[in-house]
Amino acid sequence: MSALKNIRHAASKARVSRTGRPTNFRKQHIVDLALAFCARFSTAKPSGDVNNFFLPFAERFFERSTGLSVEDKGHGIGRQIKVALHRLPIEKELAKLLNETRRK
Repeated sequence: MSALKNIRHAASKARVSRTGRPTNFRKQHIVDLALAFCARFSTAKPSGDVNNFFLPFAERFFERSTGLSVEDKGHGIGRQIKVALHRLPIEKELAKLLNETRRK
């Protein structure tokens, strides 16, 4: 019986509780769509640089698709843009494949 108590105690100590803000999948999906659109139809490369076209484009895309302003409380999309830009090589390859199949 003491072995079971030790196992239960060790398991409760080893448990990692989730902390932080939960992922907002809706916002991430909208920003991913904006990135996919840019990867497929834009000749310029999207980046997180403040002088790049993608940041204002993604904000405007978000506002138009949701009807919510990015400036409102809790609607910032900076984190989602950063996550989406990590997927840029994948989106470029997908856009290349889609463009090739469209030509055939």
